[in-house]
Amino acid sequence: TGDNSHKIATLRIAGLSGIYNSHHYSLGRFEMPPYNRGSLRSVYHIRHVDVQRLKALGSTESINHQKPDASTNVNRTIDIMVSHDWPRGIAHHGDTSQLLQ
Repeated sequence: TGDNSHKIATLRIAGLSGIYNSHHYSLGRFEMPPYNRGSLRSVYHIRHVDVQRLKALGSTESINHQKPDASTNVNRTIDIMVSHDWPRGIAHHGDTSQLLQ
């Protein structure tokens, strides 16, 4: 889970992985091994901090919100963003009974 990016040729491709859960979204990353039954499930949930890290990748500002000087000003624009999560309600745009088998 979390965020990641790769530069391929001239493209920066970033990804965000995880399952949205409203109860865990604002909690940050608190799970530590050894995982119990609850933390084993919640470790896969996307967090606000993951989204903020991805947004920071698409910025020329540093993570502490200071403008870099001209020598370190690197274009970090995200060209392609990938996520594996299904859009809300997507299962209702096909054969739902077959999908749920």
